[in-house]
Amino acid sequence: AVLTRPRRGPQARGMSYREKGIEGLADLDGAERTAFGGLVRLMIGLDGNFSAEEEQALEMVSSRLGAPDAFWDMLDAAAEEIDSPEGARSWAERVKRQPVRELIYVSLAEIAMAEGIDVAEASLLDELRAMWGIVESPVE
Repeated sequence: AVLTRPRRGPQARGMSYREKGIEGLADLDGAERTAFGGLVRLMIGLDGNFSAEEEQALEMVSSRLGAPDAFWDMLDAAAEEIDSPEGARSWAERVKRQPVRELIYVSLAEIAMAEGIDVAEASLLDELRAMWGIVESPVE
């Protein structure tokens, strides 16, 4: 899937990770950003199609995180670092802070819901829930 930097979209409402001291991308360290970027790219590629709905979801996620340009830079950097689904999953294992895990999970779920969650997307979300100990979906 070819990801291109879109125009800025509308703001989305806050999520639970904000209550735990994570406001957006500025609060993530380099490894967390790499994992996040790799997982976003993996999620987008699972259905083999980068749709207008997914593009809009990416716009909303990047705006909600307060740094649209940094979000797209994160995706570009992850593409240089991670070259396979296994690589994205390996980076996901490095994310140790629970609020960051929730931020990533919520963002991925929001992107997956853009067109309706398919089997592969649901499987990735289930895998991350199990890996990260997310008992209840933090999606509002």
